[in-house]
Amino acid sequence: MHYSKIDELHRILYPARIFILKSLIENKTIRFQKFKQELGMSDGNLWSNLRALEQMDLVKLGKEIDEGGREAYTNYSITEKGMSAYMNLRDKLLKLLQ
Repeated sequence: MHYSKIDELHRILYPARIFILKSLIENKTIRFQKFKQELGMSDGNLWSNLRALEQMDLVKLGKEIDEGGREAYTNYSITEKGMSAYMNLRDKLLKLLQ
């Protein structure tokens, strides 16, 4: 296996990052506040993990404005690369457990 592939797997092999990717696969798009509630993480911890995943092009950030135009929300969605990385990691972990 090429070193860069090992490094990429290592960078997502954190429980929070795995849960984030799994949640995005199940929900497509999630607002930051909902993530916070679902995962029980602090703002800083969640933000730093989302930022790391975004820098790896595994998730993308979006902005949404409510219908009244008063509040802006930050939401996240998974990229194709993120979906592939999650499935690859899942398959490798399942193989290890066999």
